[in-house]
Parts: sequence; structure tokens; C-alpha cells
Amino acid sequence: MPNHVIVSTLGWAAKSLEAAFAGIGDMEMGQAELAIFQAFGDLRPKALADGGRAAVEASAVRIRDALAKNSMKRVATIYTGVGDGPLPIVEEVRRMLAVADLAVELGVGLITTLSSPAGTPFGAAVARLRSITDAVSSRGIQVCMKTHRGLVGEMPGDAARMCEAIPGLGLTLEASHFYVGANQGEVFWEVIPHVRHVTMRDARGMPAALQMVPGYGEVDFAGIVTRLHERAYDGLFAIEYVDLRPVEGPDYVQRDVVSSIIGMRSLFVSLEKQLGVR
Repeated sequence: MPNHVIVSTLGWAAKSLEAAFAGIGDMEMGQAELAIFQAFGDLRPKALADGGRAAVEASAVRIRDALAKNSMKRVATIYTGVGDGPLPIVEEVRRMLAVADLAVELGVGLITTLSSPAGTPFGAAVARLRSITDAVSSRGIQVCMKTHRGLVGEMPGDAARMCEAIPGLGLTLEASHFYVGANQGEVFWEVIPHVRHVTMRDARGMPAALQMVPGYGEVDFAGIVTRLHERAYDGLFAIEYVDLRPVEGPDYVQRDVVSSIIGMRSLFVSLEKQLGVR
């Protein structure tokens, strides 16, 4: 399997980290994107921050053990949401730095996080994310904002403006949200110069269709790959299907997450071969 294609542990968000790594290992995938969220999962940012260095080191040992048990190479990237609601910026930065310290322990060089809720004044959203970016970047880590519906940056122009306003900030392109959210499938190529990471799942332009069986949605993966290749993109592509929500198939028949991840991998690798970009 190409080294630039990885799998998110969000496919096992309702289970343990050990179950996630076992599932990814069963697919013979060697690299993972580690999801660390306050709202779910058994590795929480607040607990990491509260536990200090000891908690970070213990979590790193736990993760390395799970990787070794499943013959996996590494955690390649981290995706985090440090709160389950609004937090004072001091507390948010404290939790983000704990996640960053874990990233350093694991040799991870990129963390994806989320912007402020849609409707937040743009200047306030910039100030918040600048504080996070400055703090985490001090650990030598690339910070990326995910393109996500319902948040500042859900429209391509606003996502690009955020990067232009915050030195060092990149984008994690999650194109499905540009179809399901306010952008409703309109072109989003203006974000491409700012993309440092990509997460992939198929989707259609309706709220219930954020996760479609690969090949049955509308996401223009060919356009994404082509435009990134034109800019010599050398980052990763993380397959992200989440087990906390359904995967819709043809005729609205729901499918399981694991088969959707495998299908996305096959579709993407075949597409790259057809385009002759790898």
C-alpha cells in the first residue's frame, strides 16, 4: 500500500485505541491518523493536560505498544478537538499543548484542529486560531485547520483568508464538507495553495449524505488529486469514515465503516494510477 495513504482511528471512535489500531492493522495499513477528542474516545485532551508529562509519556507507550502489536509503522498525523464546547483560550491552548507534546513523543509533525463556530466574527476566529497556531508551532509542529461545515472556513474563500491571516497555518482539506455544508458542491480550488493535509470520504450535497459509499457520492477526487499534483503536494491522504454516523449506500442502504474504508482505499489508489500521478 502506498506510504502516502493512511487511515483515521475515527473509524473506531466508539471503541478503544487498541481496537482502532487492530482494525487498521487488519487492513495491512502501516500508518494511522490518531483522533484525540474531548467529546468521545478513551484518550482525552483534558486528561492529557491534567496529567502532565506522566500522562503524555504513558499515552505514548500505550500507542507504541498497540502499533507494534499490529505490525504498524507509526502514527503519522493527529486530528484533535480539545473541547466539547467553548473554552477560554488559555484552557484551549493548555490542552492543545498537551496534544502537541504527545505528537512530539510519537514523532508526529502535523496536527489538524477545528475553527470557531460559523457566525463568530472573523477577527475573533483569527485571534483564537492564531493563539493555538503560535503555541503548537513552538513545538515544531505544522498546524492545520480542517475545512468543516458549520465552522468559520466552511466556505472556501474564508478558509483561504484564515490561512492568509495566520502565519504558518495550513489547511486540512476535507472536501466532503464543501459538498454537504454551505458551499453545496461549488468549486473550492482556491484553497489548494494552502493544503498541507487531506482527509477523504465520499459525500453528496445533502445533510444526511456526509458519508457515502465510495464512488456513490459527488466528491471530485480526480480534480483534487490533479490540482494538488500540479502544486507538487507531497503530503498524506487520510481515509476518514467515522463509526459514530451511518454510511449511506445506493438506495439508502447503510454500509459498514470498514468496507467503506477499504473501498475508499481502492478507489483512490486506482484513480492515482489512472491519472499517472504516482
